[in-house]
Amino acid sequence: MNYSDSKIPVAIIAGYLGAGKTTFLNQLLRENQGQRVAVLVNDFGSLNIDAELIESQDGETIRLTNGCACCTIGGDVLAAMRRVVKSDDPPDRILLEASGIANPEKLAHYGQVLQETRLEGVVVLVDSEQVWRLIKDKYVSSTVKQQLSSADLLVLNKIDLVSEEELAHLQDWIRQNYRGARISSASFGDIAKDIVLDVSLRKSAADSLLTYSGDKHSDNNHAHVSWVVNPGDDLSVDKLKAILQRLPASVVRVKGFVRCSEESSSFQLVQVVGKRISIESVKDSGQIEGLVFIAAGNVEEDKVEVARQFNAG
Repeated sequence: MNYSDSKIPVAIIAGYLGAGKTTFLNQLLRENQGQRVAVLVNDFGSLNIDAELIESQDGETIRLTNGCACCTIGGDVLAAMRRVVKSDDPPDRILLEASGIANPEKLAHYGQVLQETRLEGVVVLVDSEQVWRLIKDKYVSSTVKQQLSSADLLVLNKIDLVSEEELAHLQDWIRQNYRGARISSASFGDIAKDIVLDVSLRKSAADSLLTYSGDKHSDNNHAHVSWVVNPGDDLSVDKLKAILQRLPASVVRVKGFVRCSEESSSFQLVQVVGKRISIESVKDSGQIEGLVFIAAGNVEEDKVEVARQFNAG
């Protein structure tokens, strides 16, 4: 296909829960290399943008001092994109963040339906340490493999958590099973300047691979259950750690902000991916408080057990 240079390129940023999309997008908003990037996300709170970088906020849009913008999708992707491209100061580039269990192929068609935009490609982040566990999991395997197959560029992220031999094995497996996609690797999502400003993300294979195909592939969203826990202010950091260390095996992701009794003046940013746990003190939660749990499979009993842990004295 030939595209007009005047069209705004759109890239889809995808990857399973905990692959590092938020870290990656935060970096992009800070190191934009002179380009005005608009990031479309489900909510502002997940990005935790530094206050000194914010120039203004107008409901659905946060404008940054470096010319970038962060915009909420608000449930209607096409409406959000139309709002961005038809603004008085349209961006040089749009990044559309997919949810951790989304089918990127379904989102890719949004880059092609507006006259002002063109689809640049699909970038899928991969948690190099967790991916083997995920592709063997009967509940999430098809979702993860579907995301991998949708990628123009596969970024093997978190390589600091695996050995050189493990990384080489993963790279070989990717090349054998997902031919056509480019491969890059990174630690802590440090990939923005290397790939996102590249104007040729597309696969060498036919563009039809990125054409919207309706319900050809299932998101398998029915396999994932999510719920929110609001622990309250009397929770200690030690108790929080203990609960997170004993989570049921069905829980694949935990993310959110809570206040703890010994540090009530700040929030604790909680991140759990598999067995990895991170609790970090932050000043602002973006007006969001609570922990989002995402689990795969039949998890009703596990939900009750998690609630019991938080309610125990």
